[in-house]
Amino acid sequence: MCHQCQRNDNGRRVVRCGGCLRRGDRKRYCIPCIKKWYPNSSEEDFAEACPVCLGNCNCKACLRLDVPLRCSKNRDLEIGEDERVEQCKYLVNRLLPYLKRINDEQVREMKFEAEKQGLVEFEGMEIE
Repeated sequence: MCHQCQRNDNGRRVVRCGGCLRRGDRKRYCIPCIKKWYPNSSEEDFAEACPVCLGNCNCKACLRLDVPLRCSKNRDLEIGEDERVEQCKYLVNRLLPYLKRINDEQVREMKFEAEKQGLVEFEGMEIE
């Protein structure tokens, strides 16, 4: 049964998490749910560690939990300073396109509001 949609995997291709195997509760995700709910993740990513293992599952059951479930693989994880810096760089790299898009939308909205209120040319204004 798919962890996300709770449908039986009869006839549906599913990916089983390797991280959950250590805990004895191996999660499965069907391909349609992977593509719909986690579009930036590949099947290989799910086979290595599913969203439950990573603590970012957005299924109804997990969102209702006070504390996210995590596989034992990720508990008490101690990382060095170099690895932490690399992880931060990776995170910034993944988030930057989305942050740029949000910023562009905000600038367009501010230009629209400035024109609507008849303010001086917006291009010359500094935004803080």
